[in-house]
Amino acid sequence: MDDIVVAFANLFGWVMMIIFIILVYIAAEWMVATYAWVWIIPLAILYFIFKKRKANSNLD
Repeated sequence: MDDIVVAFANLFGWVMMIIFIILVYIAAEWMVATYAWVWIIPLAILYFIFKKRKANSNLD
């Protein structure tokens, strides 16, 4: 009887872990799909500003 309980507990643990991983993956995909432009645009602006600053400092 104990072996069955242990086996069921292990199976339940694996199932919960898999469900958790799937939920995290879905959440990450959803965040990337909806918020990609929110963090890509500022990063691009910062990148161009940094590039311009570097170019200007090289000229000096």
